Amino acid sequence: MSGSHPLGPSRAACGARKAGEDQRRRRRAPSPPRPPRPSPGRVRIAEACRAAPGGASSSGPRSWPCTSPSRAPRATRIRSRRGRRRACVLPGGRVVALDVSPEMVRLTRASLAGTGAEVAVGDASAPDLPAASFDVVASSLVLFLPDPRAALARWVALLCPGGRIGVTTFGAQSALWRELDGLLRPWMPPLDPRSAGPDGPFASDGAMESALATAGAMGVTTETWRMSLTFEGVADWLRFTRSVGQRAAWDAMTHDEAERVTDAAARMITEGADGSGGTIVWQDVRCTLGGR
Repeated sequence: MSGSHPLGPSRAACGARKAGEDQRRRRRAPSPPRPPRPSPGRVRIAEACRAAPGGASSSGPRSWPCTSPSRAPRATRIRSRRGRRRACVLPGGRVVALDVSPEMVRLTRASLAGTGAEVAVGDASAPDLPAASFDVVASSLVLFLPDPRAALARWVALLCPGGRIGVTTFGAQSALWRELDGLLRPWMPPLDPRSAGPDGPFASDGAMESALATAGAMGVTTETWRMSLTFEGVADWLRFTRSVGQRAAWDAMTHDEAERVTDAAARMITEGADGSGGTIVWQDVRCTLGGR
């Protein structure tokens, strides 16, 4: 990324790392690459998008690098994920990760043992943290809450003067991925009208910027990158959807319904395969950035 980062170099700043101009479409990567050890003056606060589970391979940035902090930053991460977080706390700094699931908190604490990060059970809608006490607030693909605008206001209130916030949400997606998602939609929990529809905060970059600005953030901007996944067959798609929130749809289906959905997905994935035999889908991820 050329020029100065939109979050500024003087504090711990979170931004999306470029995936590179010539991303290779890898299939069935054995595991996501291990992040490098943080160098002096560099703190990795939070991942920007989750790695593809279940055999599907993904391409796209996986972290928000926070560079050249003028002092040890105090950062909070809204929702932690086991095995996906690499934290390094500078002397005098503080990193707090929250998740509503006690089991996820237990597992994440184990994976972050020795890093100095704090992991606690917390409600993302109303985190029980002191106001104006953090330099960085980062939320990765978790703003699907009953009242996202109210949650944003609470997150911005956590920032001390000069603090920065970064929130990632989903943008556009490939036609095939929309169709595959559509197969599960009848069994998904109903969307809250405060977050869904053309007037919701996820409808566009401008809508998310407006929501964050209304929450009290200043200098709001958006960066977008594209994450692609390759499915080698319907089994990859099944593992992927059962590893994310879409598992709620599978849990709500009867056996016969699940078979019909699986057969329809298999046809779509087969018809969408490229010459190498894999089926590539993509999802844009927007990072909405602001300060206080």
